[in-house]
Parts: sequence; structure tokens; C-alpha cells
Amino acid sequence: MNLNKLVVFFTLFLFSCSSHIIKAEEVKPENLKCGDAYQKILNGKSFITSKDKDFKKNFLSLKLEDGINLEDFNLLIASDYKPTPGYDIKIDKIIKNNTSLTIFYEVNRNKLSSLQVITYPFCLLKIKNLDKFKVFLKVKK
Repeated sequence: MNLNKLVVFFTLFLFSCSSHIIKAEEVKPENLKCGDAYQKILNGKSFITSKDKDFKKNFLSLKLEDGINLEDFNLLIASDYKPTPGYDIKIDKIIKNNTSLTIFYEVNRNKLSSLQVITYPFCLLKIKNLDKFKVFLKVKK
């Protein structure tokens, strides 16, 4: 009889704990714009959010085409320099947990170029409720 009570107790305990398991889900950005710049974008950082005091300055330095507005983005990811043009950043996936967003991306050589110009690949994203999360980047090599 005591064994049955113990089994019932542990079963109920396990079910109550399962509701507190962290559930990860994939997030799709509301906006995404990637490209490359010919000047250094971020100083020693791999990303900044719209809450950063330098976000607007960095956004404007990208010299994007008309119709792309600062308000359409809240995250800027930038790669270190690449010795030639033709590199880009590809966002593989964005995983949201309770308090964090992990962005998986890779820097690819997408086209050959004989020019010897240093470029800085970047991506601008708009992620809903970004300010509620701690952001982590994972670079696929």
C-alpha cells in the first residue's frame, strides 16, 4: 500500500515539474536586411541593439537604400573585416528560451571578386520584444 502511495506521489511530482521545463522555440525576425559595408561598423562588438547609444550612428553609416528606416530594425550584427568583397552573413536560426535569444549564423563567401577591398558583412534584424531577452550569438564555422 505504501509503495502505491509513493508511486502516485512521484508521478504527480514529475508532472508538476514538467510544466517548469524551459521550452525553446524558433523565432522568425519581422525584418531582415543583410549586406556589406566598406567601413568598420562596430568597435570590438559583434552586435548592438537599438537601446545602444551608437545604434543610430551605426545604422546611418551603412548608407542603405531609400525606404529602409531605422525604426524597422532593433538589432545589428556585424562580422569582422573580410579582405575582399563577396562575403555575407546568413542567419540560420534564432532560438528563444525564457530569458535569452540565441542567434545562429555563418559568414559565407557568396561570390568571387578580384577586388582587394576590405568589407564588413552585417545583418539588421527586427525581433519582437528584443529588449526582454539577453542576446547570444553562435557563429557556425
